[in-house]
Amino acid sequence: MINHTFLYNPAINLIKKIIVSGKIGKIYYLKATRTHLGLIREDVDVIWDLIPHDIAIFNYLLNSIPIKISGLASSFLKKNRNDAAFINMKYHKNIITNIHVSWADTNKERKIEIVGSKGRIVFDDLNNLEKVKIFEKGISVSEKYNNFGEFQLNLRDGSIISPNFKMVEPMKVVCDNFIKCLQKKIIPYSNGKFATEIIRIVNKIHNNLI
Repeated sequence: MINHTFLYNPAINLIKKIIVSGKIGKIYYLKATRTHLGLIREDVDVIWDLIPHDIAIFNYLLNSIPIKISGLASSFLKKNRNDAAFINMKYHKNIITNIHVSWADTNKERKIEIVGSKGRIVFDDLNNLEKVKIFEKGISVSEKYNNFGEFQLNLRDGSIISPNFKMVEPMKVVCDNFIKCLQKKIIPYSNGKFATEIIRIVNKIHNNLI
């Protein structure tokens, strides 16, 4: 059992249930932002430090692994150690994803957005009051218009839902799940095979950066 903590986060598990339920329809794309000014690590670069979290979340939510990978990265703060990167991946069913990680951004952000045909989900890990929001997709056309200049097609968010769920410390859930797996001889989701795939993907990103 590998400690991919986000897989045991109640908010992420709620999002997976919403996706599986079909509430936001066909999944178009996912994007993640994980930025903060520092901490500049000496042992790894920003890719190995931060990106595994979001790849684990994406693989878990989509129950799949990426089939295409590309990335851009650069070092601004320290020579020969990437501190900002933009990673693009494509999954089965034509789902595309983007991950932005940075140690050089003054804005601390920990956010994931999932966009579907019927709505989108926003996970904001820094928002303790509303970690998950569901935005229903809507479209409307102005009823009265005399020419093309007056024609308006309005894309808008419909109802905004902030689901009520019990937030439990993810590390406690990890420990409880570990004990449960031992007692009932269950293979955990974050098993060696799952974790090895994450390492393979990150290694491929690292070795094929532009």
